[in-house]
Amino acid sequence: MLLCSGPEELVRQRIVDHLIEELGVPESLISTEYHLGRISPRIRERADIVVWAVKDEHVMLVIEVKAEDFTTGAPLEQVMRYQKTLKSTYVGVACNHDCSLLQIYKVVNGKPMPLKAQPSFSEMSSGYGLISHDELPDMLRLPYLALLRDDYLEDLKESIEVLGTDTPDKLAPFVSCLHNFILSAPIELKLPYEIGGISIIKDLGISERSYGNAGGGAWGLEYRGFHIRDFDGNDQFCWFSVAAAATKETNAKVGYSRSTSNLIVAVDDYESSHNSLQLSIDKNVEYNEEEDVYEIWHDGRMTMGNSGPVKKQVVLDFIQEISPNLVHNGRVYLGTTDGSRAMGGKSGWELVSRLILYALLRDRLRGALKKNKLSQNSIINKNKNVRSIDQIRHTRDNDGINIDHTTAFFEQPFSQFYTFIAGNMGLLKNHTKHFNLPKSGFAKSSFKN
Repeated sequence: MLLCSGPEELVRQRIVDHLIEELGVPESLISTEYHLGRISPRIRERADIVVWAVKDEHVMLVIEVKAEDFTTGAPLEQVMRYQKTLKSTYVGVACNHDCSLLQIYKVVNGKPMPLKAQPSFSEMSSGYGLISHDELPDMLRLPYLALLRDDYLEDLKESIEVLGTDTPDKLAPFVSCLHNFILSAPIELKLPYEIGGISIIKDLGISERSYGNAGGGAWGLEYRGFHIRDFDGNDQFCWFSVAAAATKETNAKVGYSRSTSNLIVAVDDYESSHNSLQLSIDKNVEYNEEEDVYEIWHDGRMTMGNSGPVKKQVVLDFIQEISPNLVHNGRVYLGTTDGSRAMGGKSGWELVSRLILYALLRDRLRGALKKNKLSQNSIINKNKNVRSIDQIRHTRDNDGINIDHTTAFFEQPFSQFYTFIAGNMGLLKNHTKHFNLPKSGFAKSSFKN
């Protein structure tokens, strides 16, 4: 029982009782007046309430308590200062004695994002994060011919900065239709929708968001979001947008005079919120004039933040092994859309669902390379079935891989070695049946709405 020594202490006790009785937080995982000096000796401040995910190991929630109502953002700024030290996933602000006024935020890219409701302890433990956002009105779904008007395309290029100045004219209709498809009325499909071992649960609509990229910049755009249940049954969120990006040749002194068109896929997986895929439309979309279709591909290009680029063949080999129907002729195939009509229907949804699956698989590979300290060279080239024991030991010594170096294991074919990598991510080879995709052809008739 807490000792009540003042108005703020009374509020703190009420909030603690609320956490235990209403939100299901174990009393043993709650600390009050937690001294931040335990984490960083130079800091002398105390956090009012700290909720641990695991006692004294990982902070789940930090709450700042005020005795009276407040109208400024000072308490939130204060608790965010604590969050930088404690690295909590959530922060909260409480005032007065009304526990219903406890506002909890999820920290995304260092910014507090308000939640729609107070999450329970189990929801926070499982990564609850349906962020409350100011929902933007859907863009009007325009007729196909309106999307191709010269004045509309000019607006996309000059005012809205969606269509890149260097994007070939033959791809401009695709960019226009894609942008309108993603940010207009909800995408029509019966949800939940299963693909490759993941489930697309809900269309979250449109909101303004910002996601960082490997180059240190950020994409602050309007995004359409989807609630996803991933391979392990965990909740994640994928966000889509289309934007022009300045090319390297752009002269900073005269402004962004040259740009390309890009499809952005961002992922919020509770551990990080980041841009998972920046697909250059100029390089990865091909127009088949004879069939009047656009084919969307990706070459496997991927980076890992400060670690730099991942070899494209490593990405392609990994995707091939886990979801073989995503890879065709040495590239990732994402879909085909009809060039004679506005985007939508089966072909539009296939593009969205494959992009989501591809983005999550890319993040899985990033996680495997980071967590297991696997070097890219430790993922065997698909053209080689065997590596010598000396080579394997050399990789182990340099990269910290701790595995049993038996001759029998390492003389197995390439796919057997991939079983080891997938197994370290909870994607064992005997589970890959869950990731099989329906076979897709490239004929125009295969994707008719």
